[in-house]
Amino acid sequence: MSALESALLQERGMQVQFQLRDAQTDTAKLFCKGLLDGYMPWSETPTALALRALHTLYTDWHESVPAALKERPVASMQVVIAYSSEGVENTVLASISLTQDPGTRESYQVLRSIDAGAIWPLQIRSESAVPLGIALKLLAFENSSPIDFSAFPPTPHVSVHTNTDRRRVIRLSDLPDYAVAAFQAYIAGKEANRKDDAVVAAGRWQSFLRS
Repeated sequence: MSALESALLQERGMQVQFQLRDAQTDTAKLFCKGLLDGYMPWSETPTALALRALHTLYTDWHESVPAALKERPVASMQVVIAYSSEGVENTVLASISLTQDPGTRESYQVLRSIDAGAIWPLQIRSESAVPLGIALKLLAFENSSPIDFSAFPPTPHVSVHTNTDRRRVIRLSDLPDYAVAAFQAYIAGKEANRKDDAVVAAGRWQSFLRS
């Protein structure tokens, strides 16, 4: 992406890309790229963003969806949501998996990373148990708050403070809970900060939003 494209996206919203990986060759192919016009990064949980992106793919960009994602019901699936940036290792933010009960067509078991091994039952009609349908169901199951797909959430407010050196700083405790792990991974890659710092230069948060 060029610097001009990057600057434009920062003004207009968030670009989302969808890839399909071939299990036999382990190669990924980009099949859809679009813009969530006006969407502000980290304005909602990563799970909500993933659900919003897939919902947009399903409703607005459905002509781009490969047949492989709309056909052939699957028996198992795992959805992993991770944060990565230049110089930052992948940080898993959420993980949820689904497995079909043996001998059934519509009964599944769901395992969520936040539930420490607890298994949840889930019913999915066989005609909806295709990869895209399963992913939408899993993300909707994982997401704890209702989503307004007709509008984007507001930018989260993070208070800026002035420390004793008269530097503008933010406190990690003031950040949205869902952004803390990714932000800590981001600042850990910067020489001036440690992952466990409780107070960070305000500019780091702005740089993180653009990462």
